[in-house]
Amino acid sequence: MQKKYPNELVTISLNLDHDEANVPPPEELQKEVRDKLVELKLEITNVMSSEAYEDVLARHDMFSLPAAIVYDRDGKEFRKFEGDLSYEEQVFPLIAEMLSASDDGAAAAEPSEDVPPATGTQD
Repeated sequence: MQKKYPNELVTISLNLDHDEANVPPPEELQKEVRDKLVELKLEITNVMSSEAYEDVLARHDMFSLPAAIVYDRDGKEFRKFEGDLSYEEQVFPLIAEMLSASDDGAAAAEPSEDVPPATGTQD
């Protein structure tokens, strides 16, 4: 979607495989993550966290990964998907709807009922 909407959308991935505070991720892990992004043909910004996995989940009020958080143009959380999520069926349609609403000059106040909610179980 980043390629489709380069001026309207920013996509960032967050890698939680390294959680040593104030210690840069090992070069081997950085290379592994870069190689995976290339393999998946993802040309997006990737951030490697140095916070504990549990702390990141708690700060974003999440209970599981994978997760996707969609923010509006003002940087406010619009919708969160976690657990058993589908980018094709849930995340991408919501983003397209939000972009379409902003093209029409309307603010996307609530996600459409056409976008299935994320599912998952809390441990």
